[in-house]
Amino acid sequence: LDFPTLTVADMVRAERALLRELGIEKLLAVSGGSLGGMQAMEWAAAYPDMVERLIPVLGVAEADAWTIGRVEMWAQAITLDPNWNNGDYYGKAEPTRGLAEALKVVSLHAQGVEWANKTFGRKWAEEGKNPLDAMGNKFAIEAALEKGATARAAASDANHFLYLVKANQ
Repeated sequence: LDFPTLTVADMVRAERALLRELGIEKLLAVSGGSLGGMQAMEWAAAYPDMVERLIPVLGVAEADAWTIGRVEMWAQAITLDPNWNNGDYYGKAEPTRGLAEALKVVSLHAQGVEWANKTFGRKWAEEGKNPLDAMGNKFAIEAALEKGATARAAASDANHFLYLVKANQ
């Protein structure tokens, strides 16, 4: 974690440098979701003569206090994992459980209330196992979030995710 934190502006400057190397001087549109939406807005602000159209999705120009606090909750799932070891876990047991928990929260926040209710409602994860009858019984949404997040965590790096959290802030 001794690598400097990155901002959205840092990311866009790096992207601009790459495009310059590729000889690209005009973009028909810049679009992205969430952090990508923030990058799209930074593109339009930093290089207005280069960007013809802007299509930000779920992005904000600057994170407000609520967003800063919300994404900090994503980070806490990782930093509370005993395997995180203050970011020094390479070559050791990785904080995949904490990362999976963070990704569950991110997925739920990104998809939203309507998606959750329409897709899952109050369906049970397993027939005959009412979630209200035992702590180990789950609702379908719990099982789906767990399955997806566990798979993503196995292919991701916790510290990388923490840098993305900081950039979102």
